Amino acid sequence: MTGLSHRYTGERGDLRLFAAIDLDEIARRAAADTARDFAERLGRADAQQIRWVGEESLPFTLRFLGEVDDPGAVRRAVSSPFPVGVFTASLAEVRVFPYSGVPRVVWLGMGDGEDCMLALKAELDR
Repeated sequence: MTGLSHRYTGERGDLRLFAAIDLDEIARRAAADTARDFAERLGRADAQQIRWVGEESLPFTLRFLGEVDDPGAVRRAVSSPFPVGVFTASLAEVRVFPYSGVPRVVWLGMGDGEDCMLALKAELDR
């Protein structure tokens, strides 16, 4: 895991923190290409209604940590290495959330390395 990131400041000025893995340049380009392909499949009218995430903002989010006023406390809590070794991961198919009803989030799933990623997420959930 390359670290913590904050997405934006909440109403009280707290940071909305996420534990995430940054994508390398190859994965970032592949994800951006997939998003462009998906937008083309949707058609212009539907694609314009979606708030797309920029290529520079494509971490693989493992867990939303919450809104906190002291990001240092969170950094200290996750500063020790997790018992998950180095692993190789790949991106997989496009998925949606929620699984039934009108999708609100479209995301890329994990291919190779999914078991290791789930183990890392389980450590964050403890």
